[in-house]
Amino acid sequence: MRVVVLADRVVHVDLWSAQLVTAGDVEVVFGGTEIADVVRCSDDTVDAVVVDVAASADALADIADAVRHRWPSATLVVADADVDLATMLERMANADVALTMLSPSSLRSARGAMRSTVKASPSEAYVRLTEREREVLELLSRGNAPSAIAADLRISVNTCRGYLRTLMAKLGVRSQLEVMAYVAEHGLPVEGS
Repeated sequence: MRVVVLADRVVHVDLWSAQLVTAGDVEVVFGGTEIADVVRCSDDTVDAVVVDVAASADALADIADAVRHRWPSATLVVADADVDLATMLERMANADVALTMLSPSSLRSARGAMRSTVKASPSEAYVRLTEREREVLELLSRGNAPSAIAADLRISVNTCRGYLRTLMAKLGVRSQLEVMAYVAEHGLPVEGS
């Protein structure tokens, strides 16, 4: 099955893409954060479009219209209601509904799947973070890219990447996605932790 992923944040596009690929016979052919970019995808054979956005009913209707215009036979899957990932994949495969819903708990499950290498507990790890590493962690947890974090903190991108490497080592994770999963599970550090 050929799938396109649309989400508010790049990290959510990456999470859904990784989860979908591991969940079954799914190929994610494109992912993006803007509907205009998604519908410009050059692939004409798309079976499903997964939408994970916080949007009003009108905005979702506009997204649905754009998807229907671009890929008339694609199933639209919206991350919102109470349906698990297995059910969503089954409905996508069977294309038996025009609108399939996916629960927030499934997003948490996808995030959880990305945590496979987390070793340090927050009580052990957060106390080891410097003030600057905590600032980088907070900005990263909002979905900011290293270049945006560097601009916000008025440091170079290379310096920011250095902070990211050290905070990933202290948390016991290997990627920025795993940092996001760690924060989603444990929250941001609080003063004194």
